[in-house]
Amino acid sequence: MYFLGIDFGTSGARSCVIAADGAILAADQRDFGTLAEHERADIWREALWDLIASLPPAIRSQMSAIALDGTSGTVLACDEALTPRHPPLLYNDDRAVDEARLIATIAPPGHPAAAVTSGLAKVLWLKKYLGFTGARLYLNQADWLSGLLTEQAGFADYHNALKMGLDLDTLQWPAWVNQLADSHYLPAPVEPGAELATVSRARARYLGVNPGCRVHAGTTDSIAAFLAAGVSQSGDAVTSLGRAGWWRQQYGRRGIEAVL
Repeated sequence: MYFLGIDFGTSGARSCVIAADGAILAADQRDFGTLAEHERADIWREALWDLIASLPPAIRSQMSAIALDGTSGTVLACDEALTPRHPPLLYNDDRAVDEARLIATIAPPGHPAAAVTSGLAKVLWLKKYLGFTGARLYLNQADWLSGLLTEQAGFADYHNALKMGLDLDTLQWPAWVNQLADSHYLPAPVEPGAELATVSRARARYLGVNPGCRVHAGTTDSIAAFLAAGVSQSGDAVTSLGRAGWWRQQYGRRGIEAVL
């Protein structure tokens, strides 16, 4: 059994395959370069397919599970077929000023969803821009990429869902989020590492992957970094230094084990 972990950021994507004993079997990366807004989703999709299809056939045929992390707060508005209806709004996009002010009037004090760069602020901005029939799903980057593999979109790990307003005590969308955004348009929250579905038959055939390969919910880039550092005690702290080679090696060995 082999396990694949993929880390998606704004400047590139990295992959690492481990065996059941934790041994690293393969690692790869794709740099995005400078992307125009309208190029982002297509390049992310191509990088996902390429990172998987480029693995040796012997590994792909014995792939047991896949999990990926994405940039927290990066949001896509999609139709039922996961076709983006607007270019993705990146984690640092701060155009949703009015929406953030509205959220702050109803959300609990200090809630991260009230930030101008939050996932929920982006959802409200996209809904206003696209209109009521413009999109059927508002997904985080990791949600969308996992959905491309399973062709069953609409799930988000609760780390990514936090910036959309998720109540972490109940793991439900609270009433105030429903009042603002209607949770039917939001992904269903699940635990990081939860099994979502198998890779769809069409995707497995296209990528040459074991048709029984499972896709698991991942996490955000920052939480993946935290897990990758091997923290084990209360009070431990982690500082992530972007794309340093040390981080890539540590993520491949420990971070994937923690998620899968």
